[in-house]
Amino acid sequence: MRETPDIETSSDDYASRFAGTAGRYFLDVQSSTVKRALDGISKGLAVELGGGHGQLISLLEEAGYDIVECGSDASCHDMLVERHPDSVMHPVTGDMCKLPFSDQSADMVIYVRLISHIENWPELIAESCRVSKQAVIFDYPSLVSANALTPLIFGLKKGIEKNTRTYISFNKKQLKIELEKHGFVISRHISQFMLPMFLHRALKGAKLLQYVEHFFRLTGLTHLFGSPVILRADRIVDSK
Repeated sequence: MRETPDIETSSDDYASRFAGTAGRYFLDVQSSTVKRALDGISKGLAVELGGGHGQLISLLEEAGYDIVECGSDASCHDMLVERHPDSVMHPVTGDMCKLPFSDQSADMVIYVRLISHIENWPELIAESCRVSKQAVIFDYPSLVSANALTPLIFGLKKGIEKNTRTYISFNKKQLKIELEKHGFVISRHISQFMLPMFLHRALKGAKLLQYVEHFFRLTGLTHLFGSPVILRADRIVDSK
């Protein structure tokens, strides 16, 4: 069955999750982390999957990429154009797990807040790798973090955030194995937050929590136990 989680992430309700002080903090950290992951990738064509939320469009434009936005439904593009009327992008509608692009037709495939809501995530990775000639970048909730407690605290998270969804968490090894099946190797693995995101939302983006996050980054704890993680995998170049 075709999976379309990006229709929800393109909605105004979803955008409200990234409003206010906490939301701006999340997006600032995400943007700086994605910029680090982009370093060294040749500028060219970037295919963003499920990007109707518009969280990466300005960043990719500023970085100098030509952008194709692939959404599950035309409504995803409508919301993107509404929020970024001056951005230059090429909208394409298609199945996230059966991408309407030829092999290695893009320099990079990128997506955030997508894989954790795709049941057939191995196919999403397979298609991302097929289409990209250089790199694949995506984020994921890590099991080596507070997400390990999700079955116990989801009710609390739902009570605070109201509009949260169930999601899949991953460990690095299972993603590494899947990527290597398709000729890609992990080159960047950057954790973003130590504290659960719902805690930041509950305390309305309190500065104290941001200082605590900074401390965890300095000590290396975020690197070990943080989430979500921005992962970059590069195509293995045959030296023959």
